[in-house]
Amino acid sequence: MKSSAHIAGAGGIGIAAAACLVRAGWDVTMIELNSAKITVGRLNEMWLDDQRIEGVRFIHFDEWVPPTDEVVLLCTKTFDNAPVLGVSEFLCARRSQTFPRRRSQPLI
Repeated sequence: MKSSAHIAGAGGIGIAAAACLVRAGWDVTMIELNSAKITVGRLNEMWLDDQRIEGVRFIHFDEWVPPTDEVVLLCTKTFDNAPVLGVSEFLCARRSQTFPRRRSQPLI
């Protein structure tokens, strides 16, 4: 069975994580608030190291239903953490694996 991950935040960290996971054969869903990023992602216009990143599913944060059996990576800016962590509390209650991460922050 193919591994799956949901990544909250389609910024530099989230896109890099998505690229690595896709290249490793994972199914990846990006969760984002910015409609422009979602549109670009849905058009397969994401690039990293001059390589197109294809096969990533993009959905709006408001439409996202957190999974109960898949990895969830939190790759948002610090000021976006409160609404996302509210969902993360819901995830933890449902026993999902949530790994919040920001370049300058330790794992919590």
